[in-house]
Amino acid sequence: MDFKRIEITMGLLNKIIAYWYDCIKNEDILEKDISINVRSKAVLYPFDNDPFVFDKKENLIFVSGNEKLTGFSEYITTRGYEPYYGYPILFYFDDDSKKYLIAPLFIIKVKFIKKDGKLYLQKDEQYPTCGIQAFSRLGFRTEEIADISQSLERLFKSELSNGGNLAEKCLEIIQKETELPINEPIDPGNLTNSKRLSKTMTQGLYNKSLVFAGENTVYNIHLLQDLLELKEKNDLNFTALSFTLE
Repeated sequence: MDFKRIEITMGLLNKIIAYWYDCIKNEDILEKDISINVRSKAVLYPFDNDPFVFDKKENLIFVSGNEKLTGFSEYITTRGYEPYYGYPILFYFDDDSKKYLIAPLFIIKVKFIKKDGKLYLQKDEQYPTCGIQAFSRLGFRTEEIADISQSLERLFKSELSNGGNLAEKCLEIIQKETELPINEPIDPGNLTNSKRLSKTMTQGLYNKSLVFAGENTVYNIHLLQDLLELKEKNDLNFTALSFTLE
């Protein structure tokens, strides 16, 4: 028996399971849209500049003096949610719900941390991800979003350090595939969060940001529990899953 081959196969199967787990765990998050009149599940217009999506530095943002963000931190902690940051945002009217909604174009996981008795917000992932809801509203199909995501990931991993240049390059990639309805310049260093969105404003992209709560549906929670158990198994090579590596 080739024990080395079995060991390699088992490792690959565990990696595949881990990938499925990550995909499903993020599915609800990346498809997020939020009402412009949100009260608890998000904090709209939190910063004057973008500290997480196009800024590659590991910024530690002081939020102890911000009543909305501290309240939001308590809200997600008591409910077991996780915080995410989105920028820029797509503003649109949803015909099904009859509501004005926003969806972030790029999403990155963040975390609240306490240091010396003070509360801070910091990115919890190295690179942002495409917001599926926003991209779908812009007319992209699933496979097109996947292709663009790969191109954008390479760009985020590049040596471009200037946030403005990085944002411009990212938008160029998207604009090659569709005409973006940009209603104000996307400038990471000078957000327009001081001016709130209203129903009278034109639908499209705005130079604004938000922090929102990430949660999974009941359906996905059961899938995640099953996959989490599979991730820990060391005998996947002897299950029906082994056919994937034949």
